[in-house]
Amino acid sequence: MKQKNDFENLTPKKHIEISDLSLVSVLAGCLGFSILEIKADPNEYPKVKFVFERSEKLEETITKFWNGSLLVEPKNYWSAIRELKSRIHS
Repeated sequence: MKQKNDFENLTPKKHIEISDLSLVSVLAGCLGFSILEIKADPNEYPKVKFVFERSEKLEETITKFWNGSLLVEPKNYWSAIRELKSRIHS
């Protein structure tokens, strides 16, 4: 994961920020999408935003997640949640 300074040029056209932990767990932990950055705002602690590179595949996967048509292995899902929580709090 790169340092925050490397992402000064984040744009909505190229990147997407997601704060829903369950969605991020599926995307990064179960399906292998890369988290580019974890943005923490001290005023909203412990809420953070995870930054992903925008792609058609990512957007299709997010749509499937919210439609309830995406299936993942439950043990991987819970393991991903634990790992993300440890990254947030470290």
